[in-house]
Amino acid sequence: MDYLFGLLRDAIYGVILAKLAGVDVSELAAAFAEGMRRLVRFVAAHPELSQIMVHEGTAPSDRLTWLTQTHVKPFFNGIRPAWQMLRDARVAAPIDSDILYYVLIGAASLPYVNAAEVRLLTGRDPKSPTWIDAHADGLVSILLPGLAGL
Repeated sequence: MDYLFGLLRDAIYGVILAKLAGVDVSELAAAFAEGMRRLVRFVAAHPELSQIMVHEGTAPSDRLTWLTQTHVKPFFNGIRPAWQMLRDARVAAPIDSDILYYVLIGAASLPYVNAAEVRLLTGRDPKSPTWIDAHADGLVSILLPGLAGL
């Protein structure tokens, strides 16, 4: 898990700015959109991380506590202030920042966690670059509807 979360950190590192004071909203929105696109590409390449987290998250355990504190909470805490700033600027969808984490992770990962179902249901391959790009763009347009107006 350290290895997989390390790959995720590498994939999204530096996209969301650590210091938000004085940051231009359009710059932050573009960075958040890029972060979502990178997250989708990462999950498409490494669905096993999401599969493991879905399994581990079904029941309390020492392992879940460790995963949450060590790996999930830093990501969760990292996106919340940026999301709130985007919400306040009416660029982001009006989703509570605590709930956003699950909307984002769920929406970004489910087609790759359930890739076999996607293939059966749609006849399309969720691992294709065309699917991945369309999925990422769709997620950005849903969660950052005000981005187009910036």
